[in-house]
Amino acid sequence: GLLINEIVSNAYKYAFPGHESGIISIELKKADGRINLLIKDNGVGLPNDFEIEKSESLGMQLILALTNQLDGEVKLSHEKGTSFAISFIYPKIFAKK
Repeated sequence: GLLINEIVSNAYKYAFPGHESGIISIELKKADGRINLLIKDNGVGLPNDFEIEKSESLGMQLILALTNQLDGEVKLSHEKGTSFAISFIYPKIFAKK
């Protein structure tokens, strides 16, 4: 929940400067024992040379920290807006007994 909140908040604040509307979508799927979370917007996007691992932004550091807590990985795309694809192992605590 914190991860989704941080990414959506950043999109809302930065993706649509000077515009009253835009699209932010969230997809959550389980496949092959993994949870795949995709959050994307159709806003202005990040610079092409942006590297989340080198960002000094508190929000980006939080996204990485939360993903690491889930033993996950994050992939960032800059095409037609910004998208965060986060994948982590389906937690055993949710497995059926």
